[in-house]
Amino acid sequence: MAKKKKRKPPAKKQSAKREYGYPEGIKSVKPDDEFSFQCSLCGDCCRKVKESIMLDSLDVFRISRYFAQIGNPVQAIEEILTEYTTPVPLTDLGYPIFLLNTKGPKDECVFLQSGRCSVQPAKPRTCRLYPLSAEPGNKEGNFNYVIDSQKQHHFTGPKIRVGDWMDENFSSEDREFTALEYKVSAELGRLMRGLKEKDVDDRRILFPIMLYKYFDFDLNAPFMPQYRKNIEALKSALTGMIER
Repeated sequence: MAKKKKRKPPAKKQSAKREYGYPEGIKSVKPDDEFSFQCSLCGDCCRKVKESIMLDSLDVFRISRYFAQIGNPVQAIEEILTEYTTPVPLTDLGYPIFLLNTKGPKDECVFLQSGRCSVQPAKPRTCRLYPLSAEPGNKEGNFNYVIDSQKQHHFTGPKIRVGDWMDENFSSEDREFTALEYKVSAELGRLMRGLKEKDVDDRRILFPIMLYKYFDFDLNAPFMPQYRKNIEALKSALTGMIER
């Protein structure tokens, strides 16, 4: 009598569960959650960052102002964007974002010098919040937090409360800008779709976006009042193109 073939045991499921909506190693956290983290000044979080760090209007403003304060020959925001970033269309409508340039075989941040951040007092919000990030929640004034634990060697040392970390590194100016930026992006997207439907030239659309979102700022004046004024001017300019 022929022996029955043994059935292969079912493949084991991966033990590491991936949270819905996030890559493995990234998960949502609450303000009262805790994590272990201690900066070892290894510079590892500044390497292998090609096409992963976006500079928004506030980031560029702060870096430009810092350069002016320390006497760097780069004097204008346009020069910062030209020398240190690469423009990338975020959507098929051509909405621009700026990704921080990298250098060398390890794709190091362009601001990393001798293993240290050369713009530390004005480093981008993405870097300041690491290993956390934030985005506006469903309710006004609320934010959702996410932690990136992919580089496990960073997660040693004392326990840190998420809310305390964000209070220290996510300023009131950051919160105000981030909330408004998310809201504005949706409005600008709607206006750009309207302009595309009217076959308005891409360059005509791009010029006021670059002017009001990035270039038209006085580095010696507070950022948010200028940003709010510029956004209203930008929406008015794009609306005017639609109505012509």
